Amino acid sequence: MQISYYYCTDTQHCPHAFQDHSFSRKEYQSFNGICPGVEGRQCGKPLARGHSINVLPYFVVSTVLLVLVAAVLYPTFKVKYFPEPSHGVGFVSGITVVNESDTVAKVLLERQDLIGDLTVDFSFDAGTASADNDYIGGESGRVSFADQQQRVEINIPILEDSDFDEGREVFTITLDNVVGNPSHQVIITDQPLPSDQMTKADALVRQQSVLAANLSDFARKDVIIQQALKDLVYGSENHLLFSQQLEVNAGNLIRARESYLMGLTELKKLEPSVVITSIDNWLTNLADQDAPQQYLATQAMKQHYKSYLKTRIPATDKWVQDLLDKVHPDIVKVRHGGIKS
Repeated sequence: MQISYYYCTDTQHCPHAFQDHSFSRKEYQSFNGICPGVEGRQCGKPLARGHSINVLPYFVVSTVLLVLVAAVLYPTFKVKYFPEPSHGVGFVSGITVVNESDTVAKVLLERQDLIGDLTVDFSFDAGTASADNDYIGGESGRVSFADQQQRVEINIPILEDSDFDEGREVFTITLDNVVGNPSHQVIITDQPLPSDQMTKADALVRQQSVLAANLSDFARKDVIIQQALKDLVYGSENHLLFSQQLEVNAGNLIRARESYLMGLTELKKLEPSVVITSIDNWLTNLADQDAPQQYLATQAMKQHYKSYLKTRIPATDKWVQDLLDKVHPDIVKVRHGGIKS
């Protein structure tokens, strides 16, 4: 017989995790699924689920009497099982936007290590949404990867309620038995996403994705040429040749930076949820196409969009360096600022 127990996975900070302290189902509910920490020391991490197994060991003996005595006198004892948190598992995107009239929200999980079966527990935080009114999810759930399976889908039924003008409702899914406890927001809107904005966002996102990849390539070439020039004799034929290449690439880099900023500015004019949805859809498409460099460049572009949307301040120098670090980590960088125009 298995009995559910709950425990904190924050082994670096939480005393409960240090001591393998577990919580009962009743305690888990009273704490709303969050580790309470200890007096004077807050934790706040989601509690993960483990199991307690009742085991009645017995011994084969030569007589019925000894078997009966062993069965009566040897007590049932509990062995607690604390599963090791998984590594390298996360959500494909950070947000999913669905319309209230949609029947299901599909949330993708992926893992890096494809060897063996893997079970992932997750929990819901209703947030501004209402469980069993806006969506069906209960308190927690479980999804499994088969051997060699990279992605699985969490399907959450969406309910269309009778309230009008609710605006947007948000709930969060958190992975309980995964290191870092990744989370994902699901936004339910009672208004359909504007089809004209979706079409425009899709076109701009694909264009911006190409610009991001090109910008990273120009930055990489800039670093390579500058490094090569250091090893050449000044005034030599090769030095002159590489100097000309550097000048041409510098012009390409400046134009790519300007186009990249203009593209982000155009995206900033659209509804953010529409843009994020479009970027996430394009990332999924790139993953299926096996285009690793453009995928990485688009991931960086997504972060640049969110940062630009929040601060409204262009940071092109940082964006170029981010793309270089993300897409071409093997490049030996020149001194900081060497790729600036």
